[in-house]
Amino acid sequence: MVDIEKIKKDYERLKNVSYSKLIPLNKVIELELEKELIIEKFLSKITKITDNFEIVATENFTIDDIINFVKIKFGDLNFFDKNKEENNINIDMAFNFCIISLSYYKEKIKYRMTVFWDV
Repeated sequence: MVDIEKIKKDYERLKNVSYSKLIPLNKVIELELEKELIIEKFLSKITKITDNFEIVATENFTIDDIINFVKIKFGDLNFFDKNKEENNINIDMAFNFCIISLSYYKEKIKYRMTVFWDV
């Protein structure tokens, strides 16, 4: 759940230390809300990443579906990396306003989505 009051406080703290490249607060809140939607709709439903970097999930979607959805609110895909080291499979994606990292290791999936508040 997005804590809008915490976002506002953190934003004001950054703004007060002369952090001049912040995007507008309403855009930050919008992106943070979209982040929760993407986690709920896609990331939380991933159960596995195969050796061929295909996504297995409780619902039927692909990595391309995630990318296309995220691009609508977070801008172009600027970086995409897939790697496998021993039994650890990773997919990293960077968009204009966020990074998404997926990791599958020892039958467990981990994901992280970070929103950029600056340009």
